[in-house]
Amino acid sequence: MTAEPDAVVAGHSIRHWTEALHCPHPGVRREAASVLSQADVAPHQSLPLLIDALNDADEGVRLVVRDFFLGIASEVLRLRQQEADLKQELTNTKSVMEAQKVSLLKHEGELTRRTKQLEQKSREMHYLGSSLRHDLQPPLRAIQGFTLSLLGGWEQAADEELLQDAERIRGAAITMTQMIDGMDRISRITSSPFSPTPVDLRDLVARVRSDLMSREGNRSVVWKVGELPPVLADRQLLHAAITELLSNAIKFTNKCQEAVIEVSAAKTSSGTIVRVADNGAGFDMAESSKLFIPFRRLHHAAEYEGLGIGLAMVRRIIARHGGETWAEGNVGRGAAFYFSLPDGPPESLHA
Repeated sequence: MTAEPDAVVAGHSIRHWTEALHCPHPGVRREAASVLSQADVAPHQSLPLLIDALNDADEGVRLVVRDFFLGIASEVLRLRQQEADLKQELTNTKSVMEAQKVSLLKHEGELTRRTKQLEQKSREMHYLGSSLRHDLQPPLRAIQGFTLSLLGGWEQAADEELLQDAERIRGAAITMTQMIDGMDRISRITSSPFSPTPVDLRDLVARVRSDLMSREGNRSVVWKVGELPPVLADRQLLHAAITELLSNAIKFTNKCQEAVIEVSAAKTSSGTIVRVADNGAGFDMAESSKLFIPFRRLHHAAEYEGLGIGLAMVRRIIARHGGETWAEGNVGRGAAFYFSLPDGPPESLHA
């Protein structure tokens, strides 16, 4: 706080100490110089008075005033050095920012290039799926039809082995048709429109759960659904992912005396992690790398039906959202599947 002329410093006003600086008595002038050199006196008030006092006849007054000006000079030098340091720091910061800008532009170019590559791969996969469906399904259906006719005509045949061979041919054709349909479904997920909007995750899980359980007849399942926050996602794609995960849990708990399925979520600094767990068949963690690969099954088809594309579809759906998928499990002790959804839109709409 700076002092005005009528402000009190050391028991007297500034005006009093100004007059005392011109007193004939050197002791009084020395005291006045000392008071006017204090930090709570505004420089614009003290400097003009103390400059005149540099030539005071009393050496004590001159020493007080010189110390005052030396202190000011020292502070000026310190501030100049601080200014020079700040300028150098600013220069260094600008250099770092320029380097980061160059790196960011390079990264952006690489990201654009990779996005175009992914888009091209997505189109190629879509074309492949369409081609397989168009070119292979008709002959496969023909094989199914012919073998079915043969089986009908050979019902009374004595050659049981021949009947089994025909049934195997028909079964293989059906499986190939289902695999082509599965590839087409995966292709459509990658190339379908993507429109992220706020989604009530709890309501979505409730709807999917109700729809799936309506197909299970009188089967009893214990559901444990925790607090599920709203998320930013493509509603249709997220519905498909939740459907795959819950139907997977229902399927692999069908041999449990008491099936338990849990759905929970946790907020993180960057988004939401969703967990779907069950107490069913589980899997060997050593084989976990195969879980999300299309048509790679960890359980025999005779035990649990399906082609092994559900989790592959889930991974692609979550990847389109900019999230990740992973799983934990133990054989005979259940499994837990996780996926993350970022709070913001993904950098790329293709995965």
